[in-house]
This record gives sequence, structure tokens and C-alpha cells, in this order.
Amino acid sequence: MKATLLLSVSLALAFLCGGAAYAQNPEADVRALVDAAYSDYDNLMLPEAREKLAQGLAIAGATNLRTPTVAEAWMLIGVVDYAEFGDEARTKDSFTNGLIVNPAAEIHPYYASPTLQALLDQARAALPQSVAQQPPVQAQPPVQVQPPVQVQPPVQAQPPVQAQPPVQVQPPVQAQPPVQAQPPVQAQPPVQAVESMLSHQPISDAMAGDGVRLIATVPVTAPVARVIVNFRTSSTGQFSTQDLDPQADGVTFMTTISGNLLRNAQRLEYSLTALDRAGGVVATSGTAARPHVVRVIGGQLPTSSASNRDRSRDRDRDRDRDRDRDPVAGSLGDDEISFEDERVHLALGVGVGLGLATQEPEIYGDEVELEPGFGVSPPHLYAELGFQVAPRLHLVPFFRGEMVFVSDGGVEFVPMGGLKGRYHFKDDFRLRVYGELGVGYGDVVHLVSLKPTLDEIDRTREGPVHVGVGGGLLIMLSESVGLQNEIYAMAMFDRFSIHFDYTLSLYVGF
Repeated sequence: MKATLLLSVSLALAFLCGGAAYAQNPEADVRALVDAAYSDYDNLMLPEAREKLAQGLAIAGATNLRTPTVAEAWMLIGVVDYAEFGDEARTKDSFTNGLIVNPAAEIHPYYASPTLQALLDQARAALPQSVAQQPPVQAQPPVQVQPPVQVQPPVQAQPPVQAQPPVQVQPPVQAQPPVQAQPPVQAQPPVQAVESMLSHQPISDAMAGDGVRLIATVPVTAPVARVIVNFRTSSTGQFSTQDLDPQADGVTFMTTISGNLLRNAQRLEYSLTALDRAGGVVATSGTAARPHVVRVIGGQLPTSSASNRDRSRDRDRDRDRDRDRDPVAGSLGDDEISFEDERVHLALGVGVGLGLATQEPEIYGDEVELEPGFGVSPPHLYAELGFQVAPRLHLVPFFRGEMVFVSDGGVEFVPMGGLKGRYHFKDDFRLRVYGELGVGYGDVVHLVSLKPTLDEIDRTREGPVHVGVGGGLLIMLSESVGLQNEIYAMAMFDRFSIHFDYTLSLYVGF
């Protein structure tokens, strides 16, 4: 069956190569097509990648080209087919064709998953028998008949090219008995165990400006000397590499990607690679083609219009890639709500207060002469509806209502309304600090003790006009929901008082 498949592939390539026979520099042409196929694969354009690889292999067949680049094309077409179809037999056949061209061929380390590496090892272990028993493979002129390769000197005028037969003549293939001596590789449990040699819980979300901490663990017996992370942000587009620091237990590796890199990013992509002492890949978590994707919440876009266009284009491309990978996740989109996107907010809360009681007690005023002093106010309800009028500046109409419990068991509601101008000094998405000025109309009630004259609690009422100054700390719990902590100081007129409110509110941004 495999021989039939390889023969079919050879016939297909011979048919395709009709228009490529004129290539003057086949090696360069194949190299360019392989590089373009890598780019298509990274963007999940699998049919386009396969088409470019087929064109490159057709050129190689027409010019009898047998170089590592041709073997690399076979390796990549196997990776592409496995990604799209999941067909192990088809993938292994592509790997076998690549090994026939170059027995030392390897999958690019960025794309070498444990499963693909196991299929390559199986193909490599079976290579000598395949060469010996399958005439269709040996009969492929583009691959094994050496005279066409020796004819290349007239084309490229490079006698050293004639020296290629010693390199490409099949003794390297016949020298595979040492490769046959790799039953330990055929014994797939050690290879398949690679899947468990690197444990990592992918990160899904991060706040702009906060570092992203990555933790990976390996078994005690794993031959892992280093663990590295390859990452890039949507604001840079270029991959960077960073080592994870080994911990005292010998099996845990940790590092933190700087939060400064995420301030102007909308997403972070990363993959982890475990290496042995020789620098060989032991295991991976994520790849360059299929990295772990971290959504950065609150990242700011560049201010220049050109940068905005570039970022918008990149964000649309990345969203399309995510939709191709995961239709459910892709349908949700990746446009996060940032602070500047919030035009309106609503806050509802409760609070307590403390102020200077200066007026006569309402109940026992005729019996007691009260000296000015501080008294607490009854608990109050609070609501505000804010509107953004400029970057960091909001106008906030507010309502405050005290609940005064009267002697007959009822509740008197004492209202106050006003307007605040609020400016945000710190506007990171997770943590916001603001100051405000306000004016309003309404009374404030203070509870006062009449001791020692009377063993009673009475109340005073100050106001109704006030001017105020305050500040607050807003802690965001999600993209649009947070807790607002505020202290607001009021100077009351015409019944003078100084009053301080603390209010805790649930904040919702729109």
C-alpha cells in the first residue's frame, strides 16, 4: 500500500513539474517556496501551504534536486497534512520520502510535537527495509537515479556539485543499520512519554501592565536541563526568548514576562520548550504555529493613526486565526473593554459618615444646651451615574439618602443630591485612583449623646447646601465590574458643619 502511495505521489509530481523544468536555480526556488509555506502554516492557511510545497517538490523532481531543502519540504508537508487531516499513515509516508532524500532530516523544532516526532522516529527506523523492498521508491528518477544529479554541472558550472554523489549516493542509506539499531526509538513508550515531560497550565487572561508568571514542571527522571519561553505581543510582533528559572525542588521552572511589555498590547502569544543538556528538544507546551494565547485586558492602542491601522489589521488577523482554531472562542472576539471605551458608568452602594454637630437637638433641644462636637450619621444609600466628557474626566450626578430611625419605630429618609467633577490620576484598567470636587443640596443628620444631662440619643440636622472634595480607589474585578471606595468631605451651609462620608459601591462601566 505504501509503495502504491509513493508511486502515486511520484506520478503526481511528474505531472506537476511540466511547467517547472525551465528553473535556472531550483535550490533557491524550492527554498523560497518552503519559506512561504512556513508563513502560510503559521497563519493556518493549510491548503495554500500544501500547494506551495507541492510546487517545490515538483521543481525538485524535474531537476533531480536532492538537498536538505527538499527533505525539509517533505517534512513540512507531513506536518501540514497531520494538522489538517490527522492521518498518521499519510504523514509517515511524507516523512519517509524526506528521509530517502536526507536520512538526517528532522522536523523544525517549533513544529515537532511528541506525536509527530514519534511518527518520524518510526519512519526513520523502518527506512532501510523501505529502501530495500519498495522498487517504486527506488525507481523515482527525481529521487534516486544519480546521473541527472551529475548532469547538473553543465547547468551550474560547478564541478563541486559532481562531488555530491559521495554525499547523496545511497551508502548513507545503506549505512542505516546503525539506525536499525534504534529499537529503543521504536519502543514508543519513551517517545510518547514526552507528552508528560512538561506540565504547564496555560494562562488565558492578564491585566495590562501586570507581569505574567509562567510555571512549568517536569518529572524528576526527565532529561531536562533548561526550559525556555518564546513569546511575542501584538504590539511588537517579534518573538523573544527568555529562560525559566529552576527552583530548589529541581522539577519546577518559573519566570515572569514583564508587565511593561503588555501596557500597549492586546494579546500575548507564548510557547514553552524543554531542552536537554545538548540543546535538544525534550518536550513542548504550545508551538509557534499554535501558541498559548493570553488576552491582555486594558492594553492601550498606539496614538498614531498609522499604528492604529497596523494594530487594527493585526488584531483582525489574529481574531481570524483564533476563530479558525476554536470557532466558539473566535465567535466571542478579542476586543476588550478598556478604560477609554467606558463612556457611562453606574455605581450603587452604602456608606457611613462622621461630622460636626453644631445645631440644637431636634427632640430635646428645649431641655439641653448642646456643645458642638462630632457625631456619627445614620447609614446612607448612595447612587451615581457618571459620564465621560474628556479623557480621564467625568461628570457625576449623585444621590445620597440617610435612613433615620425615629422613636415611633419608623424610618425617615433624608435625601441629598448633587454633582461631582471627577478626574482619574491613575487609569490602569485594574486599579484607578481619582479625585473630585462637588456641590449639592440636602441635609445631613448627626446622632449625638445628651449625657450627662439626659441618658438619650438625639439628632441634629446640618445643611442644606454643601461644597465637597473627595477621592476614591476603584478596583476592577472584571472588564466592566469593580468595587468603588470613596471618601467625600463636605462643608455644610447655612447650618454650618464639616462632614465626612465613606461609601462602598458596586461599579459597572458601559
